[in-house]
Amino acid sequence: MRIAVIVGYSPALTNFHGPLLAAMRERGHEVTALAPDDSPAARDALRRMGVAFVPVSLSRAGLNPLSDLALLRELTGWLRRLTPDVVLSLMVKPVIWGSLAARLARVPAIYALIPGLGRAFGLEGEHLPPGRKLLNLLVRGLYRLALPRCRGVLFLNPDDRDLFRALGLLRPEQASIVVPGAGVDLTRFSPADPVLPDPVEGGPVFLTMTRLLLDKGLPEFAEAARLLKARYPAAEFRVLGAPEPGPGGVPAERLRAWAKEGAVRVLEPVADVRPELRRASVCVLASAYREGLPRSLLEAMSMSRPIIASDTPGCRETVIPGRNGFLVPPRDPQALARAMERFILDPELIAEMGAESRLLAERRFGSEEVNARILDFLGLA
Repeated sequence: MRIAVIVGYSPALTNFHGPLLAAMRERGHEVTALAPDDSPAARDALRRMGVAFVPVSLSRAGLNPLSDLALLRELTGWLRRLTPDVVLSLMVKPVIWGSLAARLARVPAIYALIPGLGRAFGLEGEHLPPGRKLLNLLVRGLYRLALPRCRGVLFLNPDDRDLFRALGLLRPEQASIVVPGAGVDLTRFSPADPVLPDPVEGGPVFLTMTRLLLDKGLPEFAEAARLLKARYPAAEFRVLGAPEPGPGGVPAERLRAWAKEGAVRVLEPVADVRPELRRASVCVLASAYREGLPRSLLEAMSMSRPIIASDTPGCRETVIPGRNGFLVPPRDPQALARAMERFILDPELIAEMGAESRLLAERRFGSEEVNARILDFLGLA
């Protein structure tokens, strides 16, 4: 079959969905990626995989009626030329405009993968400020327009699927499936020895890996680090992620203030996170953001790291409380500090819960099994 995959960030295709695209090619399908030309390395990697690349004017951020309608026209034109049998769209804007374009281009089979609901959808019971409430209504309206055209919709956690059903964004008879994204490559992210407190080096080391957004729990992580550093000066607290411009991003001056204060060490972004995971004792994501399924936590679990995560959609899927880590309420730095303190006071938990993380990753999140389920759902097996 001819397959078109539409995404808003080309490195996501190679970093996250490379094994899925490779599996499509191994089964003899012809695959074309439509994405912004934002990474020569990703473009070259796709071509080496035998995946054709079509650059499109797709911006991940913002909603601009004129540019979005131009994007719809551009995608529709390309899909009419490519005549795919199947379109799979990933990320919010590609799902909305890609699904509509596929409908206009009369593509027989249209699928959408919902990546998580982000800032547009608050947590359960959360009161959205006026600006975000307006954004929520707009995004819901666009989903309501686009998703009924899809033969099937893929979600990364059951909470998001339940919410879409409750809001009427999915038709009652519409096929859907919950999958952990593209899973995690259990070979590439192999188990690493636990990092225990050392009388010389110090520790343990708590690492949060995420985009540098306020809603990703970074202020809470910094405050919890401040509380613990006063009592346990040997413990380390590290932040790894790329800066996010625009509203919602952690201001650069705030990052500098954290680094100057000394409670948190802000690391430079890296292309390969595995060395930092090997240096970490425990991985933390105290997000109040509507995650799909945080890939950073899957990679940490695969490398035998215990997890502390917020008890929110997406995050809670990675933790069996008391087995491979702990869940904490969002926006609660005191609760986060108490959870981290348990590993400081009882370092044996680091190795015990890390081993459980690896077992959970093997049982539920291996990329080969996950991609086989996705291909079966898309009718491409």
